[in-house]
Amino acid sequence: MRPKNTEKPDIPAPLFNWQGPDGSEILTLQIAGSYDHENSEDFETYLGRIKDRYAKDLPEVNTFPFFYGVGNHGGGPTIANINKIKELQAGKYQNMKFGRWKDL
Repeated sequence: MRPKNTEKPDIPAPLFNWQGPDGSEILTLQIAGSYDHENSEDFETYLGRIKDRYAKDLPEVNTFPFFYGVGNHGGGPTIANINKIKELQAGKYQNMKFGRWKDL
């Protein structure tokens, strides 16, 4: 999530090199929006907005991360989140996959 566009507006795209004080860099992805989606009904709208952002900023990339869950610094996906994603997988988003950090 950091830095937000208001904190560092000169980041050209959500994929960028984050530079540490010592000059070292790491490839970083800025989350396109909040991942706090307790109401799974807005997933499809949120997903469309993220897809549009990546299409605009990174047109050569045809895959993107979709973060979800309860954003309370300890929560995780709700049963409603998982069920809604499975519903989307069965329809419009058949290529959507659940992932883990170690899969990246």
